[in-house]
Amino acid sequence: MILGLPKSWRNSQLLTILPRRAGKIPGPMKAQRQLQDQLQSLFARCPDLCGFAVRAEAEELYVSDIGISPRLSAEHYGEIYQDIAQTLAELLEESPDLGEWLRGRTFARTLH
Repeated sequence: MILGLPKSWRNSQLLTILPRRAGKIPGPMKAQRQLQDQLQSLFARCPDLCGFAVRAEAEELYVSDIGISPRLSAEHYGEIYQDIAQTLAELLEESPDLGEWLRGRTFARTLH
């Protein structure tokens, strides 16, 4: 999904976690901070990224509904997708219990 957001909105470095289910981030404070830090870093590295969702199918997690503005080439879109997937894979490797919490969540920039 491509979102058509104004250019001025792409400069935000903050992240909002929009839960689809109630519940806190599992695990110790270290895992919570690591999740927040990694996702903020992801949005900082990808200024065109507006947001994305994590979906589950057959016990596997997938990145979906990637919002990018302005519209980018397929190659650049693929690079952002790979960055999201790698960031989530690293988080799950260090804290496997985050997998259940990530399922069905949407992550987006905070716009002020």
